[in-house]
Amino acid sequence: MEIEALAVRAALDPGDIYPFDTIDIELDLRETIRAIARDRNSPELVAGRFHNTLAHAIAKVCSSIAASEGLHRVCLSGGTFQNFHLLGLAVGLLRKAGLEVYLHSRVPPNDGGLSLGQAVVANRRLMS
Repeated sequence: MEIEALAVRAALDPGDIYPFDTIDIELDLRETIRAIARDRNSPELVAGRFHNTLAHAIAKVCSSIAASEGLHRVCLSGGTFQNFHLLGLAVGLLRKAGLEVYLHSRVPPNDGGLSLGQAVVANRRLMS
């Protein structure tokens, strides 16, 4: 949450990213880490660029999978997407890439959703 707040305060252009690479759908963030180390004395800059970089990486990997599998929808879930700044950046890039984005609306994307799923499965097993 602190890094998210720093990223918001940095107010960077969403295209201001650190270098990263992908090999198929695997991320290579070695250059990202090197660049972060160089910028380590500017916490807001690091936070802002890191968020932008992750959003671009998410969009690149999802777009790659969608293209190779003939898909046009993506579902974002997990505690990572409780970071509203990252979520907003990623959704914007995914939509710009022509993907339809699905998000949680009634169940939290983190452990609360997992717990609900486990309760549903346990209830189904008990009722069967």
